[in-house]
Parts: sequence; C-alpha cells; structure tokens
Amino acid sequence: MSAALEEERKAAGKFVDQMLPADPKAGAAPGSGAAAGKDEAFLLHFDREVELLQDFTNSRRQAAP
Repeated sequence: MSAALEEERKAAGKFVDQMLPADPKAGAAPGSGAAAGKDEAFLLHFDREVELLQDFTNSRRQAAP
C-alpha cells in the first residue's frame, strides 16, 4: 500500500475513534457542549459512483468497515 493511502487509512481510523469511541462516555470533549454518545457517522464509497455503505449510526461496529 502506498504511503499516502496508509496515511489516509490511519487518519480515517483516528476520526472514527474520536467520533465513535469504544467507550461512548468518552466521546464528548470536556467543555464542548456535546453530549457523550450522541455523535453519529455515515460511510460512503467513492469510485465511479457514490455508494452509501452505512447510513447514520452511532454504532462503532457498523461504521468501521
């Protein structure tokens, strides 16, 4: 895998870790005003077409390919 793709994969994983942490109570940063466990994510695939792989979810298992 090229270095650029590897960096992109790591960045995506870090984003999922921040948005949908394994411990939902850890999701809200102190002072952010966000409620822990309230964040959601969706997953798209871009190629010749755009494909929705996962609709909005707060499940880390469903959002991580």
